[in-house]
Amino acid sequence: MYIAVLAMVFTSCEKDALIQENASLNDQDTKMIDNNSYKSLHDMMMAGVDMESYYKTLPKLSGKMTKPTTSHTYENTGVEYFFEDEGGFNFPCDNLPTEDFSNFELPDGYFGDYDYYYHNYWFDVGPQLDMNTDNEVFSPGDIVPGISFTSSYNLNILNEDYWNADKALYSFDGIIINFSNSDVTNVRMKIAQLSSSSYSNVFIDIYGLSDNLLGTSIVYIRPYGANWGIESVEPIKKIVLRANYPMVDNVSFGSCNPDTDEDGILNADDNCPSTANADQADNDNDGLGDVCDDDDDNDGIRDTEDNCPFTANADQADYDEDGQGDACDDDDDNDGVVDSRDKHPFSNFTADFHIYETYFGIDNQLGRNGSTMMDQLNSLIESINAEYNGENYNALHRKFTTELAKLSYYWYKDRLITSRERSAISSAAYRADGPMSYR
Repeated sequence: MYIAVLAMVFTSCEKDALIQENASLNDQDTKMIDNNSYKSLHDMMMAGVDMESYYKTLPKLSGKMTKPTTSHTYENTGVEYFFEDEGGFNFPCDNLPTEDFSNFELPDGYFGDYDYYYHNYWFDVGPQLDMNTDNEVFSPGDIVPGISFTSSYNLNILNEDYWNADKALYSFDGIIINFSNSDVTNVRMKIAQLSSSSYSNVFIDIYGLSDNLLGTSIVYIRPYGANWGIESVEPIKKIVLRANYPMVDNVSFGSCNPDTDEDGILNADDNCPSTANADQADNDNDGLGDVCDDDDDNDGIRDTEDNCPFTANADQADYDEDGQGDACDDDDDNDGVVDSRDKHPFSNFTADFHIYETYFGIDNQLGRNGSTMMDQLNSLIESINAEYNGENYNALHRKFTTELAKLSYYWYKDRLITSRERSAISSAAYRADGPMSYR
């Protein structure tokens, strides 16, 4: 009797120990793997992570889909969102260029003994994927032109029927979808989140051509995904998906309306596809029409800050400070005489008339043909100095006094100076050490 009881006790203890050991092993098999330190699945494999256990932690597709919810912010009133729900997906067109990653092909036996887990699940394609990508699984031209995908972490292709699609693109962090054409006003895609077994949020930021935020769409969605789309009056430059393990597939982009601005020019040929401009005016010939170009002369100064928006003038010179740059101002000194007829288009408006260091208390007034008194004096001095050869000083000095006497006569006739002031000017001219002395 004693022996039988003792045997039962030992058997019970051994069974309990075995159960605890098995439970520990099962827990090791199914616990979530901390992959925050890995940039790609390839890094996980190289670090020795048990990939079979990792894939067991991924969400399983089960249960009936219920209606996802969405919320949106509108930075731009010309934006409309579309989302697949129980009522379907009412995106306005289905004939846009589409990237479905169908050209992705793994080379035979690429992962050797790990073929089952890696060939059927993923491939690391690096931080950027576009039409020029050239690696083991993509060749140039495999990705449709006009679109590229980037991420701060590496991008991966999911090569599994995970969400009823042959292949999909995902990243550990976020995905940026860039559009190189300036006429993309419609985008649709299938989106999901790989890292969740239940509903979770995907944040979708949409940006315009000037990197301005057009709006944000927040999608509360199951991991196997649903279709999402947007239509914008302003062209879309990029879309940023923010989530843990965001996934995309069947990304369609372009314009559902072949003439968005209804100006009679098809989007493909329109230099401002979202702003009507039937004349297609393009001042700087940069391919962007004037009505939608924020730098119409391509001088690096935005039109709203450019004092000559249609004439290149990076220096923004404005002699008369009238707000109109010299390059496009037809009266640069603002004296009422257009430059084409102005003998001195950049007049000297020094307040006091003077010869060398001699001042007369005479205002420097505007005379004939858009020239001030100082303009005419300076021109005379330049002419006299140009004739000086080092041996004709006396002759040029006499010429200087004679020509200045003629100028002062006209100033007197035009009532710019008095006879006494004219005499003072003549005396100062006689005493001046010129030519070559006046500056």
